Amino acid sequence: MKRAKVLPVLVLCLVVFVFLIPSPAPAADNPPILHFPAVRDKPATVDRILPEASRRAGYEVTAEPTNGTSVVIDRRLSLYEANPQAFVLLCCLLLLALFVVTALIFAVEIFRRKNRHLLEAQHTAEELLSRDRELLDARERLEIALASSSSGVWEIDFDNGVVTCDTTVEDMLRLGTNGSASLEEFMEKLRGEDPDSPDLPDRDFVGNETPDTVIRVCPGEEERYCQRHCRVIRGADGRVARVVGMLIDITSRARMEKELRTSRDAAEAASQAKSNFLSGVSHELKTPMNAVIGMSGLLLTENLTERQMKYVNNIHTSSMALLSLIEDILDIAAEPQGRNGLFLRLPPAACDKNAPGDAAEAFVTAPTARVLVVDDNGMNLDVVAGMLRLHGIDCEAATSGMEALEKIARARAENAQYDLVFMDHMMPKMDGIETTLRIRGSGDGLVIVALTANSVEGVKEALIASGMNDYLAKPIREDLLNDMLRKWLPKEKIVDAVSPYGDIGGDGATETSDLIQTSGLIRRLNELGELDLQSSLRRVNGMVEVYEQSVGIVARRMPEVVDTLRRCLEEKQIKNFAIEVHGMKSSLANIGAMALSEKARLLEAAAKRGDVAFCDGNTPPFLEELRALSRKLDEALSEENRENADSKEAGSTGDLKEKLTATRTLINSFSDVEAADIVREMQKFDYGSDVNMKLKKLMNCILEFDYDGTGALIDQLTEFAD
Repeated sequence: MKRAKVLPVLVLCLVVFVFLIPSPAPAADNPPILHFPAVRDKPATVDRILPEASRRAGYEVTAEPTNGTSVVIDRRLSLYEANPQAFVLLCCLLLLALFVVTALIFAVEIFRRKNRHLLEAQHTAEELLSRDRELLDARERLEIALASSSSGVWEIDFDNGVVTCDTTVEDMLRLGTNGSASLEEFMEKLRGEDPDSPDLPDRDFVGNETPDTVIRVCPGEEERYCQRHCRVIRGADGRVARVVGMLIDITSRARMEKELRTSRDAAEAASQAKSNFLSGVSHELKTPMNAVIGMSGLLLTENLTERQMKYVNNIHTSSMALLSLIEDILDIAAEPQGRNGLFLRLPPAACDKNAPGDAAEAFVTAPTARVLVVDDNGMNLDVVAGMLRLHGIDCEAATSGMEALEKIARARAENAQYDLVFMDHMMPKMDGIETTLRIRGSGDGLVIVALTANSVEGVKEALIASGMNDYLAKPIREDLLNDMLRKWLPKEKIVDAVSPYGDIGGDGATETSDLIQTSGLIRRLNELGELDLQSSLRRVNGMVEVYEQSVGIVARRMPEVVDTLRRCLEEKQIKNFAIEVHGMKSSLANIGAMALSEKARLLEAAAKRGDVAFCDGNTPPFLEELRALSRKLDEALSEENRENADSKEAGSTGDLKEKLTATRTLINSFSDVEAADIVREMQKFDYGSDVNMKLKKLMNCILEFDYDGTGALIDQLTEFAD
């Protein structure tokens, strides 16, 4: 027991004991200290103060008189003096109590000390129990989480050759119950069925963990895919003692990914099939078109009668319109949405989607140049040979890639190499790309220009990547062929000459100036100062009537196109916007609005690369310029119509009805060109402003292949004629 606790008890006992000890008795002969007069039956008041020593000695005043005469101040008797036995007994009791209290205090302290160890042990036990409960709760939560996530844990103990895993791992690896697999079997299961899967760590593994690995288990049954992660624990000798890890069932995810890959492969295959189909369609459609357009173009250079010239010109114009339609259909089909875009279908002018804005170069002749044309189609060979003949070039021909290789090798051996080779893209057995690769493989730097009717996106890049120097689309345009010859033939073999293609050849400045003055509408358009009429007229071989029809169609459709472009931009239909502005680009170039056509080209390029910010910033001013041009074209056309109406001879309703019947018959037999000729005859007469306007709309519908609109207008005009 601590002294600080026992000492106060001892001091208290000592004080009590000392207090009970009596003071020494006075001597018998010691007289009283004070005497007072006797007092009877009356209280006495003593004013005298007892000496301090007397008070300390325990003296007191007694009231009982002695001899009836005086009061004696006497000393108080102590317990010891009064009853010695009782005093001794009391002292013994006090000592006994002191002993008992001291013993109790010692006993309590000893018990407290022993009990403190017990309490500490109890507290430690309670803490351990609390931690066990927390561990059990954490384990239960972990098991629930692992069960819900299809995950399991496992451990390999190399020191004892023991495998431990939970039921989830047993189920994933098909181990049976209670993890009965041996160490070797378990490790074999964990490696998976794929030979490329990384091995599990063994006793001599270097490193602490392996990368997460996807393994395939149970092939032939319910195939599963699991993600394996493991970490090694090394022993005192530094070797691997244990490997602990987790196995996660990712079968659902793996199957989904497999389905996605399958869908992606199918989509890519479908896209490739679509591309191949479009490539084949483009080739099959444009190959005969190349022959028709090329041959009719060559006929236009011959000395034909006026009637023959008209027929050939109609063939050429119609074939160009059909080519435009084919191009538009292929463009739409190439879009992922397969959407029908709004295009301005202009019979002769829309024939070229990439019409150049500048005047053609001077006509090239090269009579000494050696040119080889490779094409498996005899008609195409005739067309290209005929076009080159006009340039003074007597070309050689090869009908296959193998024949081309033989002729090129023979020319090299004779030291008479070709100056230029025109190579068809799609040929049987050995196509143009393979043929070019073989030529380049021999180290020959021969200039090769691709000829292809394939307008599918990416074809030009593939042709250039194969080693070809340039690209020329079919049907072959004379101005582009002329440019290609000037670009690639040796300069010393080129001689500038006058074009044999009609009146509009060479620079054409004088001829187009004369045409501008002979037409009232073209003269008015020229006064606007915004259209390159010379290049536009040159593009249609100086056929003023065809150009005027193109201007009318553009003016009529312009508001509709402007609204469509605005809506596409507002709704962020950027791909549809590219389609619409693509058609507008060509139409503007065809009527000579070259500055606006260039702006349309820039907007188309921005839309194709997804530059929405450029389109947002530049489309509004572009549309405003289109509206302004549309108003000016409308004014010029209205003035021309008023002037023509004043000078026209009045037409008869009988003649009108007869010609409308003939027009309907020709339309039903798809003879659009002849039908358009009859409508032109009707437009030479004045039937009143309403009928004149409907005849103009009828011509536009025929030129745009709008058969429903054509039939409706013929019905309305026939009703008027009746």
